[in-house]
Amino acid sequence: MDERKMKTVQGFPHRSFVLALVLSLSAGSFAGASEPPSEPASPATMAPPPPGVVLLYEPKTLAETEAVVKLALEDQEIRLVIAKAEEDAFGAVGAYRRAAFTLTGRAGRSGSRATKQELEALYKAAAEKVMQYRGLIQTQLDRYEKFLATYPDDWFQRHRYAWFLADNHLEEDAAAEWRRVIEQAPTFPYAYNNLGTLYNHMGRDLEAMLLYRKAIELYPEDAGFYANLAVDYSTHRAEASKEFGWDLPRVFRECIEAYRRARELTPKDPEIAYDLASQYVLAKFFGVQDTADDAIAAWEYYLALDLTPRQRGAADRNLATIYFRQKNDPAAAQRLLEEALTLLPGDATCKMLLDQAKAAKK
Repeated sequence: MDERKMKTVQGFPHRSFVLALVLSLSAGSFAGASEPPSEPASPATMAPPPPGVVLLYEPKTLAETEAVVKLALEDQEIRLVIAKAEEDAFGAVGAYRRAAFTLTGRAGRSGSRATKQELEALYKAAAEKVMQYRGLIQTQLDRYEKFLATYPDDWFQRHRYAWFLADNHLEEDAAAEWRRVIEQAPTFPYAYNNLGTLYNHMGRDLEAMLLYRKAIELYPEDAGFYANLAVDYSTHRAEASKEFGWDLPRVFRECIEAYRRARELTPKDPEIAYDLASQYVLAKFFGVQDTADDAIAAWEYYLALDLTPRQRGAADRNLATIYFRQKNDPAAAQRLLEEALTLLPGDATCKMLLDQAKAAKK
């Protein structure tokens, strides 16, 4: 069966719409997805791209080009409206649930309980907000379906369609569309990366790991691919060990190497540099010892970047912990903690460590 037929007529799973909203809003944002850095045209056949180039689909006619532009503008505009509608629906559902909670016997903070009439009104308001939210999503789903029915070869718009589905909590539908993109454009790395990110959200973590590795194989110039892979190596070390025949120290080394490659590609990105430095805290879970010097170097790299005072203070605190607990250097720890407290005044952890460092010097 064509996986696209997995969608219902309305594009939603068969669930109570209020329950569906509550469940979907508990999901995290679609972090880890990414887009190509540039959009050069691709030939009709997807030959392997030159190094450092991501080939994209090229519309075949002026009419298709105009349709692509129109669809992109509609997507951009409706996403803002959907975000507001989702917020409103979430608020309305929350108000209904709080009122229903008081009706079951526990009064709210004010001590009052909702009446059945008030509860019915709140339910109706929540239902209307949810239906508005659903309707907006369905509007854009219909636009994408109409476009793809007219231009079925445009795999890049299918990629955008999959992303829209994922952003709106329709994970199974999004996965089916990204698998179709991979069938149509097997050298397009962002389909592999984004499907991997989606699979992580769905608990299919080993599959995600393999997809990130494929994305890197096709385009080894995107830091996000390496960062995503590093996170999977770290959080699913047993799966990586079994799949690739590595012992746990090897998994740790591969994780660090992926983070380092990501940092090389984005040398001024504080988030990636922070993630790399933080990873050394987990070394013991991989059976790896004596990482203090590497950890210190990673934190010093991070501190050389453009950071906020809070980021810098937290990094000083982490670096001081390494000097105190692993390098047995309370004097260095004291200097760093005193600096950290100027940036994080009142930080309880800094104060505790500073007292311990001072006591250790006596």
